[in-house]
Amino acid sequence: MKAIFDDRQWQHDPKHFMANGVIKPCPEQPERISRLMEGAKAADCSVVAPDDAGLGPIAALHSPEYVTFLRSIYSRWQ
Repeated sequence: MKAIFDDRQWQHDPKHFMANGVIKPCPEQPERISRLMEGAKAADCSVVAPDDAGLGPIAALHSPEYVTFLRSIYSRWQ
């Protein structure tokens, strides 16, 4: 079995996230990645980098407005 992982994920270390209008501590931390990777390797998964499929698959599922929202919300929210 393959485990898909991009090394850029190590940079994802948000301190908080918003759920139902409430800011909460974020469970998505590099330590969690370490545990998941250990589990994948213990299960004898081969870890491979994802292919870059561009926005095509995303655009096929979501409206142009939503894609624009996703691409711009982080900078607008800061």
